[in-house]
Amino acid sequence: MLNCREVTNRASDLIEGDLDLVTRLKIRAHLLACRHCRRFVRQMRATVALLGHGGDDESSAPVDDDLLDAYKAKTRRKSD
Repeated sequence: MLNCREVTNRASDLIEGDLDLVTRLKIRAHLLACRHCRRFVRQMRATVALLGHGGDDESSAPVDDDLLDAYKAKTRRKSD
């Protein structure tokens, strides 16, 4: 089984679907046993969902005001 450092280092690959089956299964086995890594991956998934998949170039990343507006809009939709 993988350790916490290995799981957190590969979390973005897991979220993006860039892992082979064996590695994905090893990570999932670790997540079943480790609540801290489960929380970490859950928070990363939420961050990716909030920011979207902007592309590879840095100019597509939202500026602070855009990020705040996106967070407020997402929060409003959840409460409706």
